[in-house]
Amino acid sequence: MSLSEKLQKLKSQQQMSIQTISDKSGIPIGTVKRIFSGKTTDPGYATVCCILAAMDTGSETAAELYKDVSTETAGSPPADNSRLIDLYERTIETKNKWIRVLLILCLIFVSIFIFILIWDICNPHIGFFRLSQEIFPNALLYIVNQLHHF
Repeated sequence: MSLSEKLQKLKSQQQMSIQTISDKSGIPIGTVKRIFSGKTTDPGYATVCCILAAMDTGSETAAELYKDVSTETAGSPPADNSRLIDLYERTIETKNKWIRVLLILCLIFVSIFIFILIWDICNPHIGFFRLSQEIFPNALLYIVNQLHHF
């Protein structure tokens, strides 16, 4: 018996509607409907505890439900999980490719910047350092002259 079937059985024993369970538990009605219909095959433990609390059953019932369901499905192979694992592996592989591409681009840009910087330093008559060599000596002379007047 699946978790949704066991919850359906408890719901019929308590004679409660899905709307009432949703209102008392604070869980959206769509989520409660998916859990009770079996579309959500593995709802969170906290969600099931909220549903059971709304149906006035204890948290021990939740532990028993999960224990019973896990022992029933322990021997069966997880067919849906293999598709999900394949999807995750493809997603990770795609992200790793993009990370490699971005790393290569960053290395290219840094290499170009370092090359331009070294070329600029080696050729002081052109580029940025030409300006700094003209400005800084004059600024230094100005500061020395100002200090001389004191």
